[in-house]
Amino acid sequence: MDIKRLFDAIDFQLNKFGNKPDVLAAKINGEWKGSSAIQIQDTANKLSAALLQLGIGGNDYTAEGADKIAIISNNRPEWVITDIAVQQTGAILIPLYPTTNPLEVEFILNDCQAKYIFVSDAEIFDKIEGCNHYTELINAATETSLQKVEEIKKGVPVSHLATIIYTSGTTGTPKGVMLSHSNIYTCIIGISIYYAESLDTIGENIREVKPFGFSCVPRLLEKVYEKIMAKGAELTGIKRKLFYWAVSLGEKYDNNISGGLWYDFQLKIANKIIFKKWREALGGSVEFIVTGGAACPVHLLRIFNAASVAVYEGYGPTENSPVISVNRKGVNGNKFGTVGPPIDNIEVKLAEDGEIIVRGTTVMEGYYKRPDLTAETIINGWLHTGDIGTWIDNKFLKIIDRKKELFKTSGGKYVAPQPIESKCKESNFIEQILLIGDNKKFVGALIVPSFNELQKWYKTNGLTYTTNEVAIANAQ
Repeated sequence: MDIKRLFDAIDFQLNKFGNKPDVLAAKINGEWKGSSAIQIQDTANKLSAALLQLGIGGNDYTAEGADKIAIISNNRPEWVITDIAVQQTGAILIPLYPTTNPLEVEFILNDCQAKYIFVSDAEIFDKIEGCNHYTELINAATETSLQKVEEIKKGVPVSHLATIIYTSGTTGTPKGVMLSHSNIYTCIIGISIYYAESLDTIGENIREVKPFGFSCVPRLLEKVYEKIMAKGAELTGIKRKLFYWAVSLGEKYDNNISGGLWYDFQLKIANKIIFKKWREALGGSVEFIVTGGAACPVHLLRIFNAASVAVYEGYGPTENSPVISVNRKGVNGNKFGTVGPPIDNIEVKLAEDGEIIVRGTTVMEGYYKRPDLTAETIINGWLHTGDIGTWIDNKFLKIIDRKKELFKTSGGKYVAPQPIESKCKESNFIEQILLIGDNKKFVGALIVPSFNELQKWYKTNGLTYTTNEVAIANAQ
């Protein structure tokens, strides 16, 4: 069947996978609990019916006319069910992070004029008098309202907005990115989704789920790598030597250039005796990881790919639903340090100043209530990303930096801080770094050290760690 609206994916799942018991799963109180497509559809339909009974709907199916429903929640199955339920009524979902600044929450809720809000925080729920629980709405559905859901679903246009995602940006008030069903529906076919308990338990949860593949931000890969290196540092004797020998091989790995017969032979041995344990730490079944949202350190790409865990870096802003390019499996499909070739069915080019611009069906409908910003961002159908890029081998897109983050020294030299910051962050001793130097004679940096790593270094070298200030001043 064809998927035209995002909520059509449930019917697709039913046709393709039947009653698979874990289309969605979450670990709750130490136990994995799964939901089948039938269960998800049934719950979503009941929630849609309850919303219709409350008067929620798409009305004239315009951005301004359709009702808005906000959700403030962490990742969990109920989030997806609520999303589907809202879409099926023709209303528009407004997602917010639980960590969003209260002032921004206030602005967003007023700007979109949300009729109702779903929250996952029990403390907030308890403070709001007369607030209905999610299950109360589901139980309120009637046969008449359930029949109405089916009628409404058929009439939701593919061009209708599925969501408005507010992005903070670096200055000013948040901007509401309007994304239609047709913008994003191609990204959701045939997946099972598991929600970890928290960022701290992701490693354990991955080993339990044994995923075939997953997506993440580079920081998660950094955390996995740091934990592996910490365990390696605890080894002694021949085991320690073999561990660091394998790491040194991985840091030299290039998937497009052979290291020679001797290197390939050594890497094969390293994969059998060292990197095998790395793969087991990721569940043992992972064939690929897609990373994006920030620049991924090249040394991580080299070492994970050397360990037969293919990591593909991708890129795209929310305004493009959100993928523009991604590295991929296949001959000459992945080049470290780039964000890959553009995806199919879109056009990507560089403006005269190097800005990445894109045109295609994935480009947002515009910024909600901000035709002025929309006109500045989408010019003659081309989305201006605000990112400076370059082509590598006339195929792979490489991000240089944000257009607004480039600065010029007093000597007239333009500096792109991101590549330098990314290289510096390869050091275990640097937690965060910010380059400065606009209109200055030289470039400097503000650095937040990783004090945990400093303490480990002191211990390894038989020194006494006193204070953070003393450690920073230590010339060693």
